[in-house]
Amino acid sequence: MNGRRLAAAGLLAAVGILAAATPAQAHAGLVSVSPAIGSVVAESPGEVVLRFSERVDLSLGAVSVVGPTGRIVSGRPTRLGPGGKDVAVKLRPSLPHGTYTLSYRVLSADGHPAAGGFSFSVGAPSATATAAAGTSRPQGAVRALLVAARTTGYVGLVVLIGPLLVLLGLWPRRLPVDPLRRLIWLGWGLIAGAAIVEVLLQAPYASGTGLAGLTPGHVGEVLGTRYGVAHAIRLGLLVAAAPLLAVLLRTRGPARAYRGAAVVLGTGLLLTWPWSGHGGTSTMPIVTMVSDCVHLAAMTVWLGGLFVLARYLLPAATSLELRLLLPEWSRWATTALVALVASGTVQALLEVGGGSGLLGTTYGRLVLAKIALLALMLRFAVAARGQVRRRYLLTVAHAATPEVLAGADGPPPDADADALATVRRGLLTEAAIGAVVLVVAAVLVQTAPGRTVTGGGSRPAATSPATSGAR
Repeated sequence: MNGRRLAAAGLLAAVGILAAATPAQAHAGLVSVSPAIGSVVAESPGEVVLRFSERVDLSLGAVSVVGPTGRIVSGRPTRLGPGGKDVAVKLRPSLPHGTYTLSYRVLSADGHPAAGGFSFSVGAPSATATAAAGTSRPQGAVRALLVAARTTGYVGLVVLIGPLLVLLGLWPRRLPVDPLRRLIWLGWGLIAGAAIVEVLLQAPYASGTGLAGLTPGHVGEVLGTRYGVAHAIRLGLLVAAAPLLAVLLRTRGPARAYRGAAVVLGTGLLLTWPWSGHGGTSTMPIVTMVSDCVHLAAMTVWLGGLFVLARYLLPAATSLELRLLLPEWSRWATTALVALVASGTVQALLEVGGGSGLLGTTYGRLVLAKIALLALMLRFAVAARGQVRRRYLLTVAHAATPEVLAGADGPPPDADADALATVRRGLLTEAAIGAVVLVVAAVLVQTAPGRTVTGGGSRPAATSPATSGAR
């Protein structure tokens, strides 16, 4: 199968995953309410208190209570306590008897909306009750665009970090660097563009409105949330990294201080992904964020290096260069694989929530799909590494210095053609499957972790006003 067919197969699989993905569930759930859902209280309460499973944000959301006549009887909602899990809304004094309906829409700590409605009665239930309003889910188009934007951001990381590491550590000085420079700057632009689009889409996603409802004020509210702050930091780090990136691409052998600065900025950039998502809301946020960062870094090194090898190095490098580079790349890929397995195991233990969360939730099934895809990638990776070990001498790998590589010239011998074709097919297959993995990762960000679903955190307790008033 050639590169175009592999790319087409990866694209079709990605579209299938997007089509089959269920709508994103709210990541914060309603745990308890006072007055209780469906209850009948003797006297008019001064306020309604809602407790959620995790910290919530009231920006781009609303909480309102409507009386039996359809009139709003509540004030502005406020958060109670330092944890941010409790929300209170004051009620007008001396409410008349009847059924009252509360509608809420709040933001989870990871930027996903939680919405629902319920009713309670004062004195006695009404014959009829006002239906809950304002609990619409985000539009399907907005969700799909968010997944596409996040996938684009992941692709940007892959074509920025992977090629940059190959350029600094493996690229022969004989070969021109312009193709890699263009690729790296493309990655920089994709990350920046995706971050801007995600901030713009977060407002209609969080408020449940369409794209037509987006205003500058909404964008300002998004930037005031943790999700918005993480994306603002991501854009700031990209701006700070631009001049450093220009130096790295120009010199190819900069001082150690430049490389150290690149590592610091790159680590900070990677951390903005888990901080704006599930990582910052887990039961062990520091452990989750570190494991997420390692997982993301390993994937970008693996996929980015695969693409550079298959697209640029194998067609242009000489036999001597390949004898030096391929075993070295094999060690890089093995290290990335170990990091992927270790960090993925930590993520699964913290986010899936046991066997029921693995098999009984959308998040768990997506994790299983991702594991299957990574296992398939590993199958082709092992075959390619075996071909490298059989065909190229591992003992010369440590001689892969710029000086040695600079002296290697001439096309590979014909005897290497079959081996190179086999290795290249394996690398292209790995890269195609990896593209699908990136889409699965983007869908996972939109899906409630298994730990919150199995713990009841993502299923808000909501009842129909008609039935709750009769209980």
